[in-house]
Amino acid sequence: MSAKQLTCRQTCNTAKGPTRALRRTERTRRALARAQRRRAAHLAAEQPGDLVCLDTFYIGKLKGVGKVWQYTACDAACSYAIAEVGTEFSAEAAARFLTTRVVPAYRAAGWPIRRVLTDQGSEYRGAFDQATAA
Repeated sequence: MSAKQLTCRQTCNTAKGPTRALRRTERTRRALARAQRRRAAHLAAEQPGDLVCLDTFYIGKLKGVGKVWQYTACDAACSYAIAEVGTEFSAEAAARFLTTRVVPAYRAAGWPIRRVLTDQGSEYRGAFDQATAA
């Protein structure tokens, strides 16, 4: 059970009052304590370009256009973001977004791109790997 689920359960139990509240078992208390001690992994980025996060979002189908996707790049250090909407969902399209939109924008700002973070979706493999290796 996640910390959010356990906290929600705890809030609901408290709101019901002592007579209607669900009793927390020792197992639930231990799970809550473990979930609260866990920390999410922190990705450090001190300066713009240290870590650029890329993702693709499916927007939906547009009549007369077809499926539409949004390619997004967001800098972890300063939240500078670039987005592009397109109808192609592929590694080539992701590589093209990186090389024609993101890299030139960072060069113009004087920020070298040091690392790129993706979710390793299918659009960030193959041709995308080859484009980022250069």
